[in-house]
Amino acid sequence: MTRLTQHEYARFFELLDGHSRDRHRCFLSEMSPSESGAEYVLCFRPVGAPVDAPRRYDCRYLRLETEEIRAASEMCALPPFGIQLLECELAGLEWTDPES
Repeated sequence: MTRLTQHEYARFFELLDGHSRDRHRCFLSEMSPSESGAEYVLCFRPVGAPVDAPRRYDCRYLRLETEEIRAASEMCALPPFGIQLLECELAGLEWTDPES
């Protein structure tokens, strides 16, 4: 299994980070290959939490297969399964001000 090229990595990172920011008020903070290279571990964190917020360091870790990432990068679009995964996994992670 080969790891992503720098171009594939950058394109997918931008797709995923943009989607998570636009739809879930989260950002992709990490995207690292597993030891085997068969999958990548992704870490999402909420956008806009104040420095003193108790949930400032909340995060969600997800795993995606390298070949799924490669295919999405080539299409320049997130596949439906990827969007559905984000909808389920990032729900509740976004920062909301408890005083609003």
